[in-house]
Amino acid sequence: MLDLGDGRSDEEVQHPVRGDGDVVDLGERRIGRRAAVDAVRVGLRIAELAVAGDVLTHSSRLGTETLVQIASNKGQEHLLAISGRANLPTAVTDVIVDRGESPVFRKLANNAGAHFSDMGYSTIVARAGADDDLSEIVGLRADLPPHLLRALLRRATEAVRARLLHIAPPAIREDI
Repeated sequence: MLDLGDGRSDEEVQHPVRGDGDVVDLGERRIGRRAAVDAVRVGLRIAELAVAGDVLTHSSRLGTETLVQIASNKGQEHLLAISGRANLPTAVTDVIVDRGESPVFRKLANNAGAHFSDMGYSTIVARAGADDDLSEIVGLRADLPPHLLRALLRRATEAVRARLLHIAPPAIREDI
């Protein structure tokens, strides 16, 4: 053992001790992005959104099953992060629609890469009846089936219908 002159030995520097007495290996202290992705993927152990948010939104290594599992078990902040992914299959959006709250719904509906089942879209249209912002967002989706657009417009306030008519692309405007 070599004394480093500050009261610590070279062994203590290579293997520092946590406050709980556990030895921390240098490799464990250097957890990078890949390790974070693996932690989410394998054990779903990432609870801190500060770490998980970026991984949940951007990682291509998270498959549909993993995303469904996370969306089924984590909170609104995690659902919000997942809702921003560039491509979301219906299996994932169905879980988010089932568990999400208004901010999650708005982000999901604003995501052109989110794909919805008929049930998912029906649920969003039903929730949009009480949320003017969500009504506008959903009403502008190019992939909203015509029968659900009509249902949305029946439930929408006159102000929402007027705004949709004003800002909608010509193809959607005809349906409004």
